[in-house]
Order: sequence, then C-alpha cells, then structure tokens
Amino acid sequence: MFRVQLILSCAALICVNLGWGEVTKDVGMVRFYKELGCKMKPAGSKDPVSYECPSQTQSTEKTCVIKGKTYQLGDSIEAEPGVCLAACTCLNPLKAKRAKAVCANIECPEHFGVPVRKQCTRTYSIDKCCATGLLCDPAAPKDANDNTKVVLKSATSSVTCNVGAEKYEEYSKYYPNELPCSRCVCMKGHDGTNKAPWCADIPCSIELRFNKELQDGCAPVFIKTSQCCPLQFRCPTKEDKVVPVSTTTANAKKADSKAVNDAAKVGPQCAFGDLKLNIGEKLSSPASDTDLDCTCQIPPFVTCSKTRL
Repeated sequence: MFRVQLILSCAALICVNLGWGEVTKDVGMVRFYKELGCKMKPAGSKDPVSYECPSQTQSTEKTCVIKGKTYQLGDSIEAEPGVCLAACTCLNPLKAKRAKAVCANIECPEHFGVPVRKQCTRTYSIDKCCATGLLCDPAAPKDANDNTKVVLKSATSSVTCNVGAEKYEEYSKYYPNELPCSRCVCMKGHDGTNKAPWCADIPCSIELRFNKELQDGCAPVFIKTSQCCPLQFRCPTKEDKVVPVSTTTANAKKADSKAVNDAAKVGPQCAFGDLKLNIGEKLSSPASDTDLDCTCQIPPFVTCSKTRL
C-alpha cells in the first residue's frame, strides 16, 4: 500500500529538494522542514524541538518568491530534476493579493496503464519523472508508429544490479525498503548500495505546488501510511479552535503528562492563522472532514494527518 501511495504521489505532481542526489531516511515534518530550508533549534538536538524557517510571506501581487528567489509575473520557474512538473510560471490570473507559481502536470504513460511493447521493459533515469525509453530484446517486434527511444539488450554488455537479495535489470527503477522516500535506478557501475548516484530522494516541490498555502499559514496534511510528501494543506478558518492537552486520562503515564505540561508552559509554539498552539495541543476537526487530525508536534507548523484523501 505504501509503494502505491508513493508512485501515485509522483503521478499527482508530488514529485524533495533536500539537495539533489542526497539520500536520506527522513520522513514527515523533518523532511518537510529540510525542503523549506528551515534550521533545527537547538542545533544538533537529537530530537527536534522546533525549527526556524525562512519567511513564507514575501510574494506580492506582481511577484513570486520561490526558495528565496524573486520572480516577476510571466517569469519561468525551474523545477528540480525528476519532478513531475513542467512550464512553471509566476502568475496571478485572479488578481489575488499574492501571485503564485502555476505548473503543468507531466502525465507519464506508465502511470495510466499504457502497455509496454512485447519483449521490452521501460528504461528510467534518476533525474527524469517519466520513463526515458525501452530496453528490448534484439528480436522484439518493431513498431513503425512508435518513436520511443529503444536500447537493445546485449549478451556481452548487459548490466544487472545486485542489491541485497534482489536483482534488477539495467535502467529499471526500484524503491529500497530502508529508504521509504527515495527511488533508485540500476545503471552501469552500480556498486550494490542504495546511495547516490544510483538513488535520490523523491522530490516534493512543496514551494512550487503549495506556494500560496505556505504563505497563507496553512498546515501540511500527510497520509498516515505515507509520510514522504504532504498531499494537501489545511488552511485557517474563523471556526478553528485550540483543543487543550488533556491531563486527566486514566491510563496516561505521569511522566508523559509532566513532559506535555512542561512543554505547554515554556516550549516553542505552532502558528495557525491567529492561533498559537503549545506542543501537544490540537486543532478542532472541521465538520466537513472529521478524519483530519492536526496537532502541534514540531513547531512552527501544525502537523495534520488523515487515513486517506
């Protein structure tokens, strides 16, 4: 189920600028903060208490600010390698108070069940969203109407990547279990490890996809079974309320209650619209989506999760 969510994420434009080629085990809010360029406070802490993030309220009616760079209306905005986005442009079609990045979705044939030619498999590159072509047996039937790039298999130069107990054919894509938010490609020179340049973190492109939501102080929403990229954001409304931390639960451990109370007294806070939440406090669930659970876990953003979209 997790792998399905991961692949669908790329297909739905959720394709992390943690540094291209970097391979990490980071998930959830830690991964989210890294992509935004936030710095952990206190620096070097094993368990993050909070993060200090660059301002997300810099765009204007006529400019977009993405990763600290200012773009004028009509300017093209380059996406990271491997992202399933194209033709990103700074626009303000509705004349809102802030312009935003608008991108086109790259729709890969393999994401929509397009069959592969007989005796062929798709080829992939670590820096491309979609398949780059086909790897075919020399005897594979040809298709005069198909201009897909074809690489012929060779008995003398074929590449097989051995990763643990698994074997992968040259140019094939795989997802290592120990790196839940990374993808890898078997290629010549592969040394059997899941490191760069064979592997890279899957890009989320949060600032391109959710630039307006970030600047409006909205909270990222993760699917509980897939903590790689936020799939949507929850934005503040006038009906939102803070639900205080309960300390009267019969089976709550005293140590846990004390830790929560201490954090509530002096710890950093999450911001959500005009509301301030202490660590452990929740937002009231909207009547339209009772499955949505939003809690102040690692400030300054509230963390939201749900079981499904």
